[in-house]
Amino acid sequence: MLREHAFAALVLLSAACGGQPPPAATAPASPHLSEAAIIEGLPTFQSPGPNVLEGMHDTAGRAASLPDGVRFAESVKAYEPGDPAPDRVVADPRTALGPPDYVVDEQAAPRAVSLGNGGTLVLRFGGAGLGDAPGPDLFVFEIGAPEALEIALSEDGETWRDLGRVPGGAMAIDVAPAVREGEAFHLVRLRDVRGEGPPAYDAAHNGAIESEAFAGVDIDAVGVRAGEIRRIVVASPVLFGFDEDRLTSDAPAALDEALREIAMRPGATVSIEGHTDEVGTREYNQGLSERRAQAVARYLASRGVARARLAVRGFGADRPVMRGSDEDSRRRNRRVEIVIRGN
Repeated sequence: MLREHAFAALVLLSAACGGQPPPAATAPASPHLSEAAIIEGLPTFQSPGPNVLEGMHDTAGRAASLPDGVRFAESVKAYEPGDPAPDRVVADPRTALGPPDYVVDEQAAPRAVSLGNGGTLVLRFGGAGLGDAPGPDLFVFEIGAPEALEIALSEDGETWRDLGRVPGGAMAIDVAPAVREGEAFHLVRLRDVRGEGPPAYDAAHNGAIESEAFAGVDIDAVGVRAGEIRRIVVASPVLFGFDEDRLTSDAPAALDEALREIAMRPGATVSIEGHTDEVGTREYNQGLSERRAQAVARYLASRGVARARLAVRGFGADRPVMRGSDEDSRRRNRRVEIVIRGN
């Protein structure tokens, strides 16, 4: 490390003298530089504050820890710095990808992204995405002084499910109040709460700092724990003709999402559940729902899903998602649900 610092310092000295060193025959002997002198000649970066990984807490302020199996953000969907915006050395949203890696180092730009006052960061997660499992499901690693932020979830980037405001710091968040069983989200949006940062640094704040360089929330990493259950709903009219149990030509495209999800969960079991509306006798609807579920199971097996992983169930009209006898309610009740349990 010292040798590398020395080389960097010599390059800086050379550049300061015009870019090209004098010929070797006339160059004076280079003085020996101490390590302290070399470090002093290197660029320095202000730190946004300490790493708070060991101080993880839930939204009620209770101590929490990071469980096994957490997946971290894989790509940036959007980044919109607020006003005032952060310094450019902490305005690269890619530094929020992967596991927490911020360390206090005055000789390196901070591995974290600042959102600026009121700024927004949207991160994408692969695999099964974020679902609800027992305990905390979403883990946000904010460094420096805790600052309030708002969090929302989405699968398509257009419809968002608000989780509300959280206090900041290293947080373990349970999404259960806002996420239903079997739902999964691959986008997480973080938004700095404008005007609620900490006061300027002084000794009494033990390192709390809200400088112009680090305006707004400072994000090191965001992780999610995949829910154990993923429920994919496909409308029957997409899969079958009226009163039929043979898959239509549109069915393969409609079942692609289920195949991708099953492939990402090699240890999961898959239940295919058929549902009808209330028109017709109970016995007929029960048989139709079972035959349609069997047709979907046969297709999944033809695409490589082991039969041993598949279970088939028919519920007829016993489990409607909409109460009512109007056509819209009946249309929504005619469906096949593919329930994937485990990972």
